[in-house]
Amino acid sequence: MQDSSIRFRGLPSEMRAMRTDLSTIRNEQTKLTATFLNGLAIASFAVGGLAPSVGMASGSVPASPLVAFLMAYCLIASLALHLIARRFLRRMTT
Repeated sequence: MQDSSIRFRGLPSEMRAMRTDLSTIRNEQTKLTATFLNGLAIASFAVGGLAPSVGMASGSVPASPLVAFLMAYCLIASLALHLIARRFLRRMTT
């Protein structure tokens, strides 16, 4: 004989609310991490890529292979950090 008063339709409301709260917390932590990494990407682009090129254009920074290499390195690092930040955002849950 089956008791009709016992029905399992997912989690009880309190547990669903707790799960929602935890996923909201995790989403906010994910967004903070992605924002931090994107900030590092912007700083790397501005300081390592943009500033030396403006300096070379104005003549205050000598054009040398080392400067060009460091600029390229910073631009690639900036792109990599941005892509890592985007990957973190894919972890968000609904």
